[in-house]
Order: sequence, then C-alpha cells, then structure tokens
Amino acid sequence: MAKTQSLRQTFHIVSISDLILCYLSPRTLVWLSRTCRMAHQAVTRFLQRAYNINRHLSRYFQDPLQFRSLQARTGLVISGSNALQFLDRTSYPESDLDLYAHPGHLYELMEWLESTGYNFTPSAHQAQDWRKHVSADWDGTAKRFPRTPCDGLDLPWYPDIAAVYTFKRLVVIKGEATELKVQVIETICNPIKTILKFHSTCVMNVITYNAAYSFYPIATFEERSMANICGSRHRPGAVAKYVKRGWRLY
Repeated sequence: MAKTQSLRQTFHIVSISDLILCYLSPRTLVWLSRTCRMAHQAVTRFLQRAYNINRHLSRYFQDPLQFRSLQARTGLVISGSNALQFLDRTSYPESDLDLYAHPGHLYELMEWLESTGYNFTPSAHQAQDWRKHVSADWDGTAKRFPRTPCDGLDLPWYPDIAAVYTFKRLVVIKGEATELKVQVIETICNPIKTILKFHSTCVMNVITYNAAYSFYPIATFEERSMANICGSRHRPGAVAKYVKRGWRLY
C-alpha cells in the first residue's frame, strides 16, 4: 500500500514526474503510458507540456496562433533544426527558424513577417527591398520549373531552392538583447519535395499548422542515428554539425 502511495505521488506531482519523464525517449514514454492508469495520465499531461507548439513558437512570434493561421492558409511548413528541436525536446540557442514556402504564397508571408517587427536583411546578391524579387501577382497557371535557383545560392548544393530571404529582429530575452533570425526558403515547387532531398534523415521533420511529423522517428529519436540520402547534395559541414550534436552517421 505504501509503495502504491509513493508511486501515485511520483506521478501526480508535476515537478517530480517531469524530472523523470524528460529523460525518456518518445517510444519509452508510450510504453510507460501503457503500464497503468496513473502512468498514462502522467505521460499524457507531460506530453501536452513538452510538445506545446505555441510556447515553442513564442520565441519568434508574439502571436503564435496568428502565425499558425498563416501556415494553414499558405501551406507553409517549418523544417530544419527548429523542427528537430521541437520533436527532440531540446534547444539550440544559436539556430534560426527555417520556413519553407510555396512560391505562390511568398509575398503574403514576407509582408506578414515585416508586420511583426522583422526586417529584411539582403544578401550580397539581393536588393534592399525584397519586393524587387517577389511579385504579389504570382501566376499559378505558369510553369514553375523554368525558374533558375538564384540569389547567391551555390547551384550544385541546392537545386530545389529558388531563393533564401533572411529576416531579423532584435528582442530582449531574459534581460539580454538577442537577435532572432527567420529564413524564408522559396522552393522551386513543393516544400515537402525539397525537404525530402535534405542531406540526411535526422533533419527530415516538418511542423505544419496543426501537427508535427518525423519521417524517420525511430532512427532519429530512438537510435540517435542518421543516414545520408542517396543522391542528395549538401555542403560538407552540414552533416558534421549534427554529428557534433549527438547523431551517429551511418
């Protein structure tokens, strides 16, 4: 009886249960939740806190719901290291937010970013005003493929990306001035098609307006491993960055 009472207290006191559950992988959490009703309730509550997308996005946007509404309208997806951080329940303070956008919704997205306080930071190959590169009157009936990747991108590395636009905003986080960076990646065609050509499996994760998906969940979050994608092309340091962060390359 005493052991049952201790177990109940462990699962019901959030500060205690979180210290235990935060070290468990997603699969182990599922297994634990199936052992008894108390464990199921504790894991369910923990997952609601650990995978709180509004809290995750609040670092970049004051109104995460408004951003998610934009995602729903435009098919915009989050990928790269930010999606990996969300699903892995970790944080890389130096990383930015990568938004993969269909070319027909680029203008609306970039206008919205400016309205939230972000400023466009052009590369050496871009004009000061992003409107010089992006048209508000995108023709959905026109062929999408003839457009050549541009704006300073190294063509052999990124054949499915048309352009990258960088936006920055200076904020105060925990009393310190912090520069937030959002990169808008304009894809040649479908954002998911571009993501499926990433350099390795560990970054093949996406966040949509209402869900998060990992294409290789067991390898990425259980085995902490990744594999190079056959035929993909990438900069040499891209894979090394994730090896340094703890993923084994096969």
